Amino acid sequence: MATILRPKLCALFAAVFCWIQPARADVIYDFKFTNLLGITTYADFEVTLDYPTFVTTTGLMPLPGAPVPTSLGFDITSSGTSLSGQWGFDGLGLATLSDLGFLFDAASLVIDLSGVAGAYITTPGTYTGTVLGNAFLGHGFRGDGTLTVTDMSQVPEPSALSLMGLWLLALSFTVVQRRRETKQTCQQP
Repeated sequence: MATILRPKLCALFAAVFCWIQPARADVIYDFKFTNLLGITTYADFEVTLDYPTFVTTTGLMPLPGAPVPTSLGFDITSSGTSLSGQWGFDGLGLATLSDLGFLFDAASLVIDLSGVAGAYITTPGTYTGTVLGNAFLGHGFRGDGTLTVTDMSQVPEPSALSLMGLWLLALSFTVVQRRRETKQTCQQP
């Protein structure tokens, strides 16, 4: 009976290992906005967005999480990208982003990423660019922006590594037990 249960146990471990999926986003976009100058100097701030895949649709969409506060006097409620190498952010829901450019409202900003025009960002890396926008009440500003894209699907999940280790341990135990049984069987007259 024990020899029947061991292969089933290994099969169970393998099935559980293959079934478990990571519970986090696969692509992280981390924006840093610095040196923001307008009628005043605005504090630097960051926006981190998590998506299951690379964003390859033009236009502004509601944020995948809660609104993000800024030092500009408004919270960001939507964001999006375009083939023109821009990534836009909006706080009022009135700005628009197309492949032709960004149409500002009184609480919006856009980062124009250097060297990205003509394609969506579909590879991890760090990109820099110029930030333009309107702070609350439409006061214009400009500054610097950095976008760091991380593809988390390339990074193994710690729990997946633990499960793989457990599976290998169970497999090793089964192999050792079979060798002992085979050795005992061969030694009997």
